[in-house]
Amino acid sequence: MNKALHKAACKRVVAVCRWAKQRKQEDLKRKLCGPGSAVRQLNKQLWLLEQWGETWQVSFAPEKMQAMVISRLPGASRAVSEQLCFGGKALSLQDHIKVLGMTVDHCLRFYGHVGAVTQEASLKSLCPAESGGNP
Repeated sequence: MNKALHKAACKRVVAVCRWAKQRKQEDLKRKLCGPGSAVRQLNKQLWLLEQWGETWQVSFAPEKMQAMVISRLPGASRAVSEQLCFGGKALSLQDHIKVLGMTVDHCLRFYGHVGAVTQEASLKSLCPAESGGNP
């Protein structure tokens, strides 16, 4: 009898946890994508950029644009995915982007950049004649 009650209670707890997780994700999406949200404000700024480009005859390539969500909230990227638009196309979100030669990830860490620079430096030190450096 106790085993059956315990099993039933565990099933209810699992169901409540699933419901709470789903509710948290829905709330996050509402906060990020609802009226007055960051996504709406960003889309408005992207639209203004499009208008500026048309006015000054500047063309942009939406397929070359990089977008990244920087947030402490774990589900923020999923909630914003495919919500940002430019030139009638949804911008895909990146895990890391390159800005002025620096690679930055979604947590504002430079691990990828440091790794690439370290690898490049080690290759140059192993093959100085090929890299154009002095031995």
